[in-house]
Amino acid sequence: MMDKNSGHHSAPEGISRLAQFFKSKYPDNILIPLQSEKKCPAMSHKGGQYTWEDWDTCMKKNGHKYTDFGLLVRTMVVVGADSSEAVAMLESKYPALLECPCVQTRKGKHYYFLRSKLCEEKNVTDSPGVWKQVDLKTVTNSYHEHVSGDGSEIPTAGVVVVPPSTNKSWLR
Repeated sequence: MMDKNSGHHSAPEGISRLAQFFKSKYPDNILIPLQSEKKCPAMSHKGGQYTWEDWDTCMKKNGHKYTDFGLLVRTMVVVGADSSEAVAMLESKYPALLECPCVQTRKGKHYYFLRSKLCEEKNVTDSPGVWKQVDLKTVTNSYHEHVSGDGSEIPTAGVVVVPPSTNKSWLR
């Protein structure tokens, strides 16, 4: 359903479309409901115990009560610029940011990328304050999650708030 005032999809339709997108394109990155107006997941996700099946069950039973959502990032890196100055610095220094998937936040922007093999080799993990008011969201430095089918360890996912959550909207 389209919101007449903004031309955007309604929150339930928007989150449903986002879930379909991630399930089909990047299934290791899983949506999770957040506690209202907090960046804290409403359910535990450590140890690989939270799956797309849990998401589906939760949304069928309680989806109407959630307004904020997070993405458990495992195969992605999100660069968060937390001020207009940080956005301007990053976009002038790295013009590719003007074309990548991007979310407008209350204070700045989030830029989305796939994790490269180099990220794995260099053990790139969540990093607050990479530059002034710039954070990196990706897997955490805690390797306590489950072991994948090929026997490799999967690190604990970092959490990034996504639209249609409060103060978040997709730019591209």
